Amino acid sequence: MVNTPLITTTHPDDTGHPPLLDPAALDSLLDSLESDESALDGFVARFMGHWPARLQRAELSIRSLDTVAAQDCALSIKVAAQMVGAMQLAAYGAALESLARTGRLHEAEPFLPALQAVGDATLRELAVLRKLDLAA
Repeated sequence: MVNTPLITTTHPDDTGHPPLLDPAALDSLLDSLESDESALDGFVARFMGHWPARLQRAELSIRSLDTVAAQDCALSIKVAAQMVGAMQLAAYGAALESLARTGRLHEAEPFLPALQAVGDATLRELAVLRKLDLAA
């Protein structure tokens, strides 16, 4: 079992867990993009488009116990999620990174369904927030 309080639930309203999204992070990203809404939407759309590959890389690296690939993937998930304010997803990325770094990657497989659920919920929330098409 993964030693993280996030593994017990993926519901964003549960107390003690980070919010699914932090709109302030998107505001900060928008500021860094000189208030260019279309650039922000493009960044968010690319984040959303990369999610299936990131999840697949996480699954593959965990199941093959490839710590180097798992760390790389975990950092990719964590940093990209932080940039768009996906706080729960960033926390899962950090947890995966920790498991890989500390030689406990074998404990991560039970955490994959929750990682997928949080990632998918994050994409849905971002799509609604930014009025983006999830199918695009």
